[in-house]
Amino acid sequence: TLECLGVGALGPGLVILGLPFFSTRMTASGPLCTIVPTLLFQFIGYPLCALWAWRERAYDPDWLSQSVPLVRISIPMPLDTEHPPEHIFMILFFGFMLKDFLVGKAGFGNVLEVVHHVACMGVLIVVALYYTDGVPLLVVGAATFELGSGFYNVAVILHGTSPTANLGYLIGMTVTNVAAGILTLIYGLHCFRLGLAMGQPTVMLIFACTLIFARQQFLFQVPYIREMLGWTTPEKEKKG
Repeated sequence: TLECLGVGALGPGLVILGLPFFSTRMTASGPLCTIVPTLLFQFIGYPLCALWAWRERAYDPDWLSQSVPLVRISIPMPLDTEHPPEHIFMILFFGFMLKDFLVGKAGFGNVLEVVHHVACMGVLIVVALYYTDGVPLLVVGAATFELGSGFYNVAVILHGTSPTANLGYLIGMTVTNVAAGILTLIYGLHCFRLGLAMGQPTVMLIFACTLIFARQQFLFQVPYIREMLGWTTPEKEKKG
C-alpha cells in the first residue's frame, strides 16, 4: 500500500503499482478514484495527442498558428478523420473538465475553480463551434497546463508529505506555466509577423496569462510549498 509514503488510510479501493484505484477517500482534488486515472491523461494522454498532432504536420514549426478546422459539435460527435489528434484531444479534455464538475472539487463551491472550469469548457465549445485558428495552440497549451497539474495531483495523493513530490510540483507547475506563456507569445508574434488580425491572439494571450497567474498564485498559497520555500513554518500556519 501507500502507507510507507505517508498517505494514510486509503479507504476501500485497489492498489496497482503503488497507486490507489477505485478509492473513495476524498482529497483536495476530489476522490482518489478520479485523480489516479487522471494522471494517465495528464502525463501520457494529452502530451501524446499534442505530439501526434505535430507529427501529422511533419513537425512544422509554424504548426501552432495553422488553421485546423474541426468537425462541428453534434450528437453523436463524429470523429474528424482529417485531424484526429486535435479532435480526440478536444473530446478528452472537455470530458475531463466535465468530470471535475460531476465528481471532483470544482463543483463543491470553490468559486475560482468553478470559474476556471466554466471558462475552459466555454473556450472548447466556442473553438469547436466557430473558430479554426489557434486550435493547435489550444492543444499544446492545454496539454502543457495539464502536465503541471499532474505534478500537483501527485503531491495531493501524497498529502504533501513527500519532499520529492512537493519539489516536483513546485518545479513542474512553474516550468509548465512559463512554457505555456512562451508558446502563446510565440503564436501572437507569428500572427503579427504575418500581418494577421490580432484580435484572437490577444484574447488567447490574456486568457493564458490569467490562467498562469491564477495557477502560480495557488501554488504559492499551498502550505507545504510555502514551508519548503521557507516562507512559513507549521507553527506559523497554526497561529494564522
